[in-house]
Amino acid sequence: MQIDLVEVRNFRNLAPAAVRLGPGAIRVVGKNGQGKSNLLEAVHVLAQGWSPRARRGAEWIAWGEEDLLARAEGTFGGRPRRTAVSLESRGAARRAKFDERESSGLSLLLGAWPLVSFGPNDVALVQGEPETRRLWTDAFVSQCSEEGRDRLRRYRQALRQRNGYLRGCVRPDPALLEALNETLCAEGAAVVALRRELVEDLRGEFGRIYASICGGADGDASLSYRCSFGDEGGAEAFLRKLESLAPRERELKTTLAGPHRDDLEITLKGRPARAAASQGQQRSLALALQLAGGERLRRLFGEFPVLLLDDVFSELDADRRRALGELVRRADQAILAAPNPDEIPFGADRTLLVESGRITEL
Repeated sequence: MQIDLVEVRNFRNLAPAAVRLGPGAIRVVGKNGQGKSNLLEAVHVLAQGWSPRARRGAEWIAWGEEDLLARAEGTFGGRPRRTAVSLESRGAARRAKFDERESSGLSLLLGAWPLVSFGPNDVALVQGEPETRRLWTDAFVSQCSEEGRDRLRRYRQALRQRNGYLRGCVRPDPALLEALNETLCAEGAAVVALRRELVEDLRGEFGRIYASICGGADGDASLSYRCSFGDEGGAEAFLRKLESLAPRERELKTTLAGPHRDDLEITLKGRPARAAASQGQQRSLALALQLAGGERLRRLFGEFPVLLLDDVFSELDADRRRALGELVRRADQAILAAPNPDEIPFGADRTLLVESGRITEL
């Protein structure tokens, strides 16, 4: 799979452009602040419908402009694929197009091109709060299957309804709460099952990739899923937990257990990496997690996902750069951003220069 063309207008600081990409390794070079990351972000938005850098689509619109248009063309599974995004700053109007389908929600693009990205801020996957790891886990569940996307949507809807009841409840309605609990627990148990399946599938690959990046010098790295309503993780266990928390939930007016409170635990030598790992180890663990996710996508779809690496190599020592380079070379398409070509430790099929938002080929 690959993205052959990315066209942008009013996307952050990027000048209007139609950028030809193609297969293999594409280097994107230029001094800091010129727009390299913005180009990679545009690719991410067109492939997945969201950005790892900004929650609000309005932030993608160039300063002083009122709208944004971006589109992409490429192939997936040997077939042509096209996506497009349009946004307006006033009224927050938005449209997404995926081949012949259109929607007012950008979630239509989830999984359009399976994709793995890594940037300087992704160390938060290890050292950050549980919410960061939950979002990452759900992004991969969504890429893996339509069932995953649907289950997550239904759980979030059920959670909103139950929290709405808790916030607005003046006189308790046991029958309504029972119905809300039944839906929430069924959908929540399904989400936990999908997440656990992902984590179990990633664990071995994650440890192997981390050892490869680090030359096997830093010991065992592992993943585990921590469920907020117990190791059993089923709907009945979820319901029992909610019943035990009922007085506290009435006081705080929010749901205190469920997939929205779970965590992906990353350990190194049996200890929580968030506290025990060095900055360099944490960065390597986060990178190994992303690449392990990429291997799962490859197994599912029979093709390597698109790989985006934003200024990663400067944070790694020479041995880890070489090890990462060996992994990157296996991808069908890798788009790699760095201030100068020398920081990318292997040859590229194409090199793009970004200066003041203008993109040219070297």
